[in-house]
Amino acid sequence: MKKIRAYLCIVIAIFLLVACGNGGGDTPKDEQGGNTQPPSGTPQGETPSVGAGSEGINWDEHVNYSWWLIATIGDFFDSYNGNPVVNYMEERFNVSFDFVQPVIGTESDSLSILMGTGNYTDLISLAVYSGSIPQLYNDGIIIDIAEWLEYMPNLQNLLNTYPDFNRAARDDEGRILVIPMMADESELTWAGLMYRHDILDAMTGGNVQFPSGENRPTTLADWEWMLPLMKEYYETAGFPDFAPLIIPANGIFAFGELMSTFGVYGASFYVRNNEVHHDLTDPRMYDYVSTMRDWYAKGWIHQDFASRTDDLFFMPNPQLVFGGGAGVFYGMMMHLGDRMSIPEYGMFFDVRPISSPKGEGVTDKDIIRRGWDRFSSGAANAIHSGADNIGRLLSTLDHLYSDEGAMLTTIGLNADQITPGRVHDIMSNMGLLDGAYWFDGAGNLVLNPNMQLMGGNVGTVDANGVRLGGYQRFSLINAASSEEALDAHQAWGGHDSVTEVHPLPGALSLTDEESATVSLNNSRMTDHFNQHMAMFIMGTMPLNESTWSEFVNEQRSLGLDENLAIQRAAFARYLARG
Repeated sequence: MKKIRAYLCIVIAIFLLVACGNGGGDTPKDEQGGNTQPPSGTPQGETPSVGAGSEGINWDEHVNYSWWLIATIGDFFDSYNGNPVVNYMEERFNVSFDFVQPVIGTESDSLSILMGTGNYTDLISLAVYSGSIPQLYNDGIIIDIAEWLEYMPNLQNLLNTYPDFNRAARDDEGRILVIPMMADESELTWAGLMYRHDILDAMTGGNVQFPSGENRPTTLADWEWMLPLMKEYYETAGFPDFAPLIIPANGIFAFGELMSTFGVYGASFYVRNNEVHHDLTDPRMYDYVSTMRDWYAKGWIHQDFASRTDDLFFMPNPQLVFGGGAGVFYGMMMHLGDRMSIPEYGMFFDVRPISSPKGEGVTDKDIIRRGWDRFSSGAANAIHSGADNIGRLLSTLDHLYSDEGAMLTTIGLNADQITPGRVHDIMSNMGLLDGAYWFDGAGNLVLNPNMQLMGGNVGTVDANGVRLGGYQRFSLINAASSEEALDAHQAWGGHDSVTEVHPLPGALSLTDEESATVSLNNSRMTDHFNQHMAMFIMGTMPLNESTWSEFVNEQRSLGLDENLAIQRAAFARYLARG
């Protein structure tokens, strides 16, 4: 369970890190005098480390910044103040970051209280903010970072070098309202569908032969051979509650798993051939729901799936999964292999990654991309216009866009960066005193064996500083990952290199009017969608072409068509940013 808690960070730090001004604030308040040179050792690599605006900063003066950030879950620290990269940055740049973090599950309410009282911290994570970020700028609450780029030459260089990053970092008005993030390539997919191969071994005497002839289930026929075997296994073993397959409470997976079997992605808007689509009106969505209804009636799907409304998508029904009662489920890389075994009860698992089966005529080009967008808003950290020493703050954070900074945000500290005192103690507790990484004699990146990507206990989000923003070098960490991690990525995201279907860019900007309309429509559509999908699958509502057509038409009347038009207009503006 220790590794499970560590991996929870990933979603909070990455999945919630969704893409969603000097707005009436003061001019830079950095004081003159004292040591105006950047901290010693600031790398002078591909990009400069100090801009013209930073020349007058007094680095001898210790400065404190408050920072509202989403909750931290991990095995090594409860507050981001315990993160090793945070402590390294504090020592290096003579600053302190005081993180204000709400209890897990209360982030939205906590942020609403912060906004309502007006007691803003110097930095504010807007990852869970449901309102209009441009309106915060118009109200003078946050700054436009684009007006302060003289303090951020490393970021400015990346913006100038990569047009796609520049487009994603700005809104339709050319403003940069949150600290942007960029990666040189998408990271390996860290979660997806997986199955208990050991169950199939037990039911076949070790002679597992999928109808497709492949070494893992790849077709509908494979799945419809596998699921009844799992059901028989659990019934024979006398499990009081079990699930050959666990699906989310609303009947659909967030990344399109199983829907992609039919060549559709009916839960969200997506981009194909540079045009925004939504597949709920596609007849193949009906085929997906009909198949799930059939599987449910046969007892292949957990009979109480619809009640699990509070489950995290990457950890459904933990009691059932970790108790050995689930055959196919959505999980994380750290669940693979024998890690979930319970030897004291004689339970030894062999968990393997699995991709959605491909239906007739469906190829990798038709499956939506799984890798995270290379360009995002990360934790959507905005700068309060009333903060002191804004230039000093931005100059400090700009280091995270340098060569060294990219390693800090991607992996963490190397041995040379582990200073005596608090940084040393944190890294020692993690078992990383040799560093989170090093380079071998041939110049290849080597990850510390204690990192989870190598089968250890330390998640990258525990060791790195991803929540601070910056530039990430996933090309290095992907190449250094274990064979197990690469194999899992091939199952979950191997189609990414050829797919023609992509999620909407996270950097789309809606006008205040559009945002209000979409929010209202979504609130009406979501409840209606979730209720009906569950009832269709469970058989408590008749499912035929007539009832399905009524459901789709009701979704359209609740705002589906209107939202589609808005998203298409926003995407067109996004492309026009240049």
